[in-house]
Amino acid sequence: MTVGSVSNRATRAPQATPEAQPNTPAAQPAATPPPTSTEPAARTPASSQQSAASRHRASGEEAAARQRAEASLSTRSTSAVGPNAHKQPLKGTYHVNDYLGADGKLDADKMRTLAQTDPRAASMITNVAKNYGNLLADGTRITIAPNTGNGGEPAITMVPRSLQEQPNQKHNVQVHYHGDASRADQPSAGLQQGRPTFEQRLQDKMKGPPPTVMVLPEQPASEFGTAGKARWDNVKNTGETARNALRASGVNGLDLDAARGRGGELVVSSHSRGAHGMLSAHEKGGLEADRLELHDNLWDSSWNGRWSGGTRGAGLEDWARKHPNARVDAVISNGTESSEAVQNQARRNPSVRVIPRRDLGHDGTALTPIR
Repeated sequence: MTVGSVSNRATRAPQATPEAQPNTPAAQPAATPPPTSTEPAARTPASSQQSAASRHRASGEEAAARQRAEASLSTRSTSAVGPNAHKQPLKGTYHVNDYLGADGKLDADKMRTLAQTDPRAASMITNVAKNYGNLLADGTRITIAPNTGNGGEPAITMVPRSLQEQPNQKHNVQVHYHGDASRADQPSAGLQQGRPTFEQRLQDKMKGPPPTVMVLPEQPASEFGTAGKARWDNVKNTGETARNALRASGVNGLDLDAARGRGGELVVSSHSRGAHGMLSAHEKGGLEADRLELHDNLWDSSWNGRWSGGTRGAGLEDWARKHPNARVDAVISNGTESSEAVQNQARRNPSVRVIPRRDLGHDGTALTPIR
C-alpha cells in the first residue's frame, strides 16, 4: 500500500539547475625558492649564479609538472571543465555508462565535447566515475538528470545489473539525502575512507535482498560547503523524485507502483543534515514513503527540531503519527547528539525503532544495513 502523500505526482519537464562544483586540477607545485645566501658580500656574484641555477631547475620542474598534470587531466577528461561550471545548469539526462570507453575509463573525446556543451554534466560524470568506479565496473547503470520532485536539482539513479536484467522482480527503491560535506556525486572524505566505504555500502544496498534502486538527490549548489546551514528547501516530493528517477534510468519495466505491488518498498533515508530533505518534503505534503531511515539524525534542538518540531514547524514525529502503517528506523551512533529524552519520545510511537549502534561513529551510520 502506498503510504504518505501521493499528491503532485504529475511529471513535469526537467528544469535547468545549478551545478555541482567540479573537480579542479590539482594545484601545480610551487617553484622552489632560491636559497638564501649566507656568504659575505664579496661572494654575491657566485650566490646570484646559484640562485639563477635554482630558478632554472625550478622552472624545469614546473614544466615537467605541468606536462604530467596535462597528461593526467587528458586521461581523466576534466581539462575542459572550468572553475565556474557549478554555476551553470544541468541541461539534460545523461547515462554515465555511455561515456565509458572499451577499457572502462571515461572516453576523453566524448568528455571534452560534453565539457563544452554541458559543463555541469561533465563535472558530475567525472566525479561519478572517480567515486563510484567499482559500481560501474560491476555493471551498475548510473544516470544523472534534473528531477522535478527535487525542485529541478539533479538526482543520480543507480540500477544494479540484476534489475536491468529482471526489472519485474520484487525490489525496493531508496531515496537517500546526504549530509554535510558530501555531494551526491562526491561523498565526504570520512565516507570514502570508512570501512566499508560509502561505495561499498551502496553496492550492498543494491544487491539486497531485495535488490534496490538507489536514488541520490542533490541539494542546491548554493548550499555546498554550508556546514550546519543547509535547508534542502528544493525538495518537493519523494515519490515524484523516485518515479522520475526510474523513468530517467531508461530501464524498461522499472515502475515504483508496480514494485510496491510485488511487495517492494519506497524507502526514504537521510544521513545527518540530510534529514532536512525529509523535512522539506513533509512541509509540502510530499514525504511519500513506506519506511523512513534516519542515519544518526534523530536530533532535537531549537535550531533544527528534526523529530518533534522546531523552527521548521512540524518534525518527523508528526509524519510518523500520521502514517501508522509506515516504519521509522532511527540508527544512533556512539557519538550521537540524540538525547535520551528524544529517543524515549520516539520510542513511544510503536512504528519507530531506535537502533543504538555503539560500534559505529557518525559517518559509519550512513546507509548502514538495517534489517
